[in-house]
Amino acid sequence: MNISLFFIGLITMMLALFTPLIFIIANNHNHQYLTSPPGRASGFILAGSLLWVLMSGCSNTEPSIPSVPTTDTIIPTHTLPSTRTPLSSTDVAPTHTSTQSTIENLPDPTMTPLLPTTTETLTPAALHTITPESVEAVDVVTSDGLPLAGWFYHPIGPSEKPIAVILAHQLNSSSWEWRTFAELLAQNGYPVLIFDFRGQGRSPGVLDFATVGTDMEAAIRFLKSHQHDRIVCMGASMGGSGCLAAAIRHDLAGLVNLSGPMNIPGTRLVTEEDLANLSIPKLFMIAEKDTIPDWPTFVSDFVEMAEKSPEPKALMIYPGQAHGTALLREDFGEEVVDRLLDFLKGLLSE
Repeated sequence: MNISLFFIGLITMMLALFTPLIFIIANNHNHQYLTSPPGRASGFILAGSLLWVLMSGCSNTEPSIPSVPTTDTIIPTHTLPSTRTPLSSTDVAPTHTSTQSTIENLPDPTMTPLLPTTTETLTPAALHTITPESVEAVDVVTSDGLPLAGWFYHPIGPSEKPIAVILAHQLNSSSWEWRTFAELLAQNGYPVLIFDFRGQGRSPGVLDFATVGTDMEAAIRFLKSHQHDRIVCMGASMGGSGCLAAAIRHDLAGLVNLSGPMNIPGTRLVTEEDLANLSIPKLFMIAEKDTIPDWPTFVSDFVEMAEKSPEPKALMIYPGQAHGTALLREDFGEEVVDRLLDFLKGLLSE
């Protein structure tokens, strides 16, 4: 319907209708006006405007809508060769139903990317692309025979760094929470291993806090079997506790702990004496209002652990209540990433 023509006809019809009525009222209800030439003219105008309204109402003409120019947004994609079948539909690792799966085609509504899609502001200008050949699906076999699901990121770039990194995930999650940061490290030349603890993500078995140390030892053993002797362990929450336990029992090059307590409730991983002898470089990170149910002193206990550990060490306390890898998604996430990269760079100079 043509709206403008419809309203023009409607207004004209109302004028043609009310003009005779006004004259009749003004002449003491003398109806002879209707038969006069002006009255007959008003009748013709009324009929014509009525026809106009009907025609405009039946018209199929639509007002033109300006076209919006479209642009193609190109998102760089990379694929991951794999052979496993996912155990959880909410995880975001490749489906492993073919030799290659595009990661970006597997959205996960429960997870937010840890870092921006571009890393230009976080790393040197010359970054290199993650390719299927640079990421390998692997089995990280534990001492009790469980094949933990893992992904090994081969370093990319002109020179491989002499330090390999393990990224350990938090409880009720998977290694894929570290995926973006793992890619960033690989693009900067670091070999990186991410894996799912038993009973988490795609790994078989049942989660048991008592075996967190066993799973961490398997990850360390995997890297050493690939001739990586200098290893840094970075972990979030449960993964941070696991890295702490691993650092006590193995000669690691460095330790990063994001929100990981010294001991998990019900499971003793590290003693006060163990902590006092932990002389490797350490970086502790936590949010000032981080909370764990039924653990009101969680933050103060974490800070006390960091303060009691020997030098060299650094403790970073951030605003808010983000826990574990959620620290990388906060407004200060880029600063957290820079701290992690600087920690690794500092180890390279030793």
